[in-house]
Amino acid sequence: MIIPRAIYGPPLATDQIDLNYRSPEVLLAMVDVLLCYLEKGAEYVRLDAVGFMWKEPGTSCIHLEKTHLIINLLRSIIDDVAPGTVIITETNVPHKDNIAYFGEGDDEAHMVYQFSLPPLVLHAVQKQNVEALCAWAQNLTLPSSNTTWFNFLASHDGIGLNPLRGLLPESEILALVEALQQEGALVNWKNNPDGNAQSL
Repeated sequence: MIIPRAIYGPPLATDQIDLNYRSPEVLLAMVDVLLCYLEKGAEYVRLDAVGFMWKEPGTSCIHLEKTHLIINLLRSIIDDVAPGTVIITETNVPHKDNIAYFGEGDDEAHMVYQFSLPPLVLHAVQKQNVEALCAWAQNLTLPSSNTTWFNFLASHDGIGLNPLRGLLPESEILALVEALQQEGALVNWKNNPDGNAQSL
């Protein structure tokens, strides 16, 4: 299958393009790809960097309402064509943004990557204190019994610190970065619109 030339690039890296689901041709082509996977018996469908699906000029193109509508559409197709198939969303973002991909608990992702877990475990080991990790874990809730977390401790992208935002004070995140760098860890940074650097 040839995907129409309706690509938008690159929100994540200069060597990576991103499909523009705003294009009806791209959306329909990707629905065809999904149907092909379902026809071949796929039991899990992982939506990578899902927060960037919809491109809207003049916005950050992340977590837009129409992204959630597309996930809702894909979930409806899966529920109709291959009930029991699981959608997993991958969004390496702060916890409150990440859990939004559960939707209402029965209309978007079945599983959401638990991106806050790896850096919280790293923080607990580095500080030799599990207080922040335990406080976070005790407050976890799921929107329905049909959803769950995809727990992991590291990935090919490393351990992102951005998911700590909103869970730990910025001063603790920066202290963790400094301690990790002293141990030889490589830390990626981005420049915020205000010109300040922020660890990822």
